[in-house]
Amino acid sequence: GGDRSMIIDIIESKMVFPVEKENTFLIEKSKSVSKKRGLKSVEFVELKNFAKNPSLRFVEAKTSNPNFTNNDNDNKEKLDEYIHDIREKFQNSVSILFSSLSKRKGLDDVFNELPTGIQSVNYKNVECGLWLVVKDSEPEWLIPVLASLKKELKPMLKCWNIPDSNVKVINEDDARNLTIIK
Repeated sequence: GGDRSMIIDIIESKMVFPVEKENTFLIEKSKSVSKKRGLKSVEFVELKNFAKNPSLRFVEAKTSNPNFTNNDNDNKEKLDEYIHDIREKFQNSVSILFSSLSKRKGLDDVFNELPTGIQSVNYKNVECGLWLVVKDSEPEWLIPVLASLKKELKPMLKCWNIPDSNVKVINEDDARNLTIIK
């Protein structure tokens, strides 16, 4: 068929993410979101056209995450800071994407920067996945990060009706097995 989409490689945190050009919003590099509004955002948002339900995958990449498995106070503070930063990126990205898709006034510039696949998505029914991909992390280090992230995101997940099982924290091996990275 003629609908083979063009795959581009996004390189973030020393990982290569192959994505479909017309279904991926490079939000972090966008003029309207990052530069004009000064909003922190995830790396990119990719529309995945799964058979049952299309899904918007919000992807944040990190080179590493600290080992938060031992619970001293210093560590707790570092974890809180790490999680707060990631939560803010997910929150901003989900909010601005949906407000632009719903044609909220004054957000035409964001909508016009969206790729055609995302512009035409049925945003009322689309699923959302929030993916944190950490290049260098022991699997057990991801556990406290996932737990804290779900807790921090809870109000936002409720507002957007996103199940907390759609929040994923994975390392490079997981991401490669899921073909999220090369």
